[in-house]
Amino acid sequence: LIFKVESNHLDQEKNKLFDKFYRGNVLETKRGLGLGLTICRMIIEAHGGKIWAENRPAGGAAFKFTLPL
Repeated sequence: LIFKVESNHLDQEKNKLFDKFYRGNVLETKRGLGLGLTICRMIIEAHGGKIWAENRPAGGAAFKFTLPL
């Protein structure tokens, strides 16, 4: 199965999105600890899946993940 979640938020540092405590542009981020996507990655990988981010043509990002059946 492949799942996709889209966001209008644009982050230039896609390679850091899944790092612990990474919060993107701190000036625009008012809350959060920067653990959400790290936790998602850990859960998905524990179930044999994979998660990644892609740029959307209209701007923002698309987060996709797979889970085995």
